Order: sequence, then structure tokens, then C-alpha cells
Amino acid sequence: MHQGRDRIDWALAGGCVAVAAMLAMLTVRLLLDLHWSVPLLLGIALLSAVPFVVLGFVPTWSPAGRRVLRESIVAAGLVVFVCLIYSVLMVGLDRQARPAERSLVGLSMVAALAVAALAVPVRNRLVGFAEHLVPGMGVRPQEALDNLSTRMTRAVPMDELLLQLAESLQASTAPAGAEVWVASDEALVRTIAVPSLPQERLR
Repeated sequence: MHQGRDRIDWALAGGCVAVAAMLAMLTVRLLLDLHWSVPLLLGIALLSAVPFVVLGFVPTWSPAGRRVLRESIVAAGLVVFVCLIYSVLMVGLDRQARPAERSLVGLSMVAALAVAALAVPVRNRLVGFAEHLVPGMGVRPQEALDNLSTRMTRAVPMDELLLQLAESLQASTAPAGAEVWVASDEALVRTIAVPSLPQERLR
């Protein structure tokens, strides 16, 4: 059951990336008056989703699907925002870029799209680095448990709550990793692990 949901999350993440890639390429095509084939752009966008679908079937990567989906949604939203800003600016100027300006506009948009796509993972790495340099910045264990009890009243799926708990514990007390084991049928099952590990069962 979890594996099926994880694979769906990976596929949805790939869909977000494909939509954002297609929109970005269409925006560049329109702003710079390029003659790129729309079917070719669609093929490239669909290819960008393939790695996500494949990783959904890899046991060591599959459990991270929900987290990847969240980050993909944020990154895709930022890419859409950049495309809208550039489109509004060009409409406001009421003209397309002149030949002499196209390279500058193209490079600036590529840079903006790169910043939008990398903003979330880079921020997460910087926060982790800052917490390593300044101990105590992360969530304390008691705060992590308090946050869990608060979120349980908000109809959040239990597996999502456990993932958030493991991430909070890793950030606060277990930099090497955190695991959540759940009792099931006279056995313990490793349900969540950060970083991702395959599910394991102990009698």
C-alpha cells in the first residue's frame, strides 16, 4: 500500500516538473520569437518526468516520494511565477525582444529559472549547514512531539505525521538519521526512515 502511494507521489512530482519545464520552454519561445517545434518541447517536458517515475520503483528512493512531491510543487510554482513575471514585463513593454537584446533576455530568464528550481533544495542545505554551525537552532525533541500532537488534530495522514516527526528528530537530535518503528501483528515494522531506508520487519 505504501509503495503504491510512494510511486504515485513520485509520478506526480514528475508531472509537476514536466508542466513547469513545458511552460518555461514555451515562455522562452514566445518572448524570444523562436521557432521551436511545440511537439518537440512537449517530448522534452515528458522526458524530464521519466527519472521521477523510475525512482519511484527503486526501494531505497521510493519512501521519499511525499517529500520530493512537496519540493517539486514548490519549485514548479516558483518557475511558473518567473514565467508570469517575464510575460507581464514583455506585455507591459508591448514588444518582443530585439535581436540585440535576445541573448541578454534569454540568459537572464535562464538564470531566474535556475534560481527558482534550485531555491528549495539549496535553502534546505543552507538551513542544515546553519544548524550544524549553531547547535540548538533545530527543533528540540519535546517541540517535535508537541508539534506531532498538534498536527494529529488536523486530519493529516498518519504516515505524513510520522515522516514529519522523523525529519524533526533528525534535525534536532539525530543528524545521522531517524527511524520510526510501528508495532504490527506481534512485530515491529520500520515504517519511516530519514534518510530513506527500505521497510524492515522484526519479530
